[in-house]
Amino acid sequence: MRVRQALLLVAAVAAVVAVAMLGRLLFVGANPGEQTFSGFYTSDSDIRVTNLTINGGHTAVGYSVDVLVVPNGVSTGIRCGMVDTSGRLDFFEASRTRAEAGTWTTLAFDANFELPELTLGMRCSPDRTGQLTVIFRDAELHATPID
Repeated sequence: MRVRQALLLVAAVAAVVAVAMLGRLLFVGANPGEQTFSGFYTSDSDIRVTNLTINGGHTAVGYSVDVLVVPNGVSTGIRCGMVDTSGRLDFFEASRTRAEAGTWTTLAFDANFELPELTLGMRCSPDRTGQLTVIFRDAELHATPID
């Protein structure tokens, strides 16, 4: 009986959040700097937030983004990081950051690397398989050559 009540409470909270988000979109309008992803994702799904092609060399690279994982009783957060979209390089593991559900979180990473010409991507994955709605605001990958 308690499990059923808890599930009903979670469903009610999710419904209130969804109605509030819909009302915001209808009456305020979408922010052009926001991207919303909603659907069924597995814990190893890649949400492709943004890409940036760089020339290579000794480069300061990083990302910044504000993230809201909408609470739904399934997902408790997402992990985000940088990848080489070609899959040639696999050393960006240190760039992984995490956002919890229910509050806007700023995620950021910066580091210096010696890189070939490549396309960097910001990718995020939910922590659990299931329905997910996540909003990204002002997502940016950046690269600055270091002399």
